Amino acid sequence: MRIINKYIDFISKERFLIGPSLARIGIGMIMLSYYLIHYYQRHFLFSDAGLISNEFFINIFNIYTISNDPYYFEIVYHAGIVIALLFVLGFKTRIMSLLNIIFFTSISSRNFLIGDGGDNLLLVCLVFFVFMDMSRYFSLDTYIRKRKKKVKSVEKNKFLHSVGSIVHNHAVVICIIQLAILYFVSGSYQIVGDYWNSGVALYYIFQVDEYTRGVFSDIIINSNVLLVVATYFSIIIKIAFPFALFNKYLKYVVVSALIAFHVGIAIEMGLVTFSLIMILFELFVFTDKEYLNMFRVYNWFKNKVSLIFKNRLLNRTTTFEEKDSSIS
Repeated sequence: MRIINKYIDFISKERFLIGPSLARIGIGMIMLSYYLIHYYQRHFLFSDAGLISNEFFINIFNIYTISNDPYYFEIVYHAGIVIALLFVLGFKTRIMSLLNIIFFTSISSRNFLIGDGGDNLLLVCLVFFVFMDMSRYFSLDTYIRKRKKKVKSVEKNKFLHSVGSIVHNHAVVICIIQLAILYFVSGSYQIVGDYWNSGVALYYIFQVDEYTRGVFSDIIINSNVLLVVATYFSIIIKIAFPFALFNKYLKYVVVSALIAFHVGIAIEMGLVTFSLIMILFELFVFTDKEYLNMFRVYNWFKNKVSLIFKNRLLNRTTTFEEKDSSIS
């Protein structure tokens, strides 16, 4: 009973608001870039007259295949751009989240030949965004609410507020669980793989020209130590992620390692969208209190560095003044 009460107390209070707000901006920009990058090839990639005809989607719902009219395609495609932009800005965020389920899922599945895997996690979790409050920070919704200065009775809305927090927190937790399962299963498959067990998997990955940019591969391949360490490092941090969530100190280490891991994938393998989506989903794991603590540490570090530079500049100025006075 005590555990249940602790869980209810944890889940009924606002704890995960900054992370989802930051993720909203990043994920929205990825959606927007998806439309804009393919803008001049949109007819070839997504329309009925392009690479894949609408006949392929006879038994599959897709908003792009409702009509073969080219004007209808233009309306739907540009509506998707507007929806993604409003999602980034945080305007009517829940409505935009719901519309993104329809529009972005449709554009992603309209041509399944493009994509690097990161969109799969995004599509799975899109539905949970509807139940999150992703507009509490850095959004037009919050700005508009503040401008209107609506005064509401705390007692009157206390129950609804708690229900909203419970729904929001559960949606965030589900996304975190999805991420934890993904990492754990991926790491588990790597453990049973012969190449991963022997520590040479990265060597064979770097032999694939399509997924090698040559930035770090030559250095890693030419060092047996780096090759084995990098291979085992990718396994360890994935397996450790679900367990690190229960330790507030280890969580920082593992998430930082995973961010570095995905930055490496983006640079070396060119899977930029995949890496960015994975990094953005890792923003969900930190509570608002942890984000505020990170912000305080950042300010402390910034002030320390600023103070060091100011002292050095002051010392140099004093030295020059002493030299000038001695010369004169």
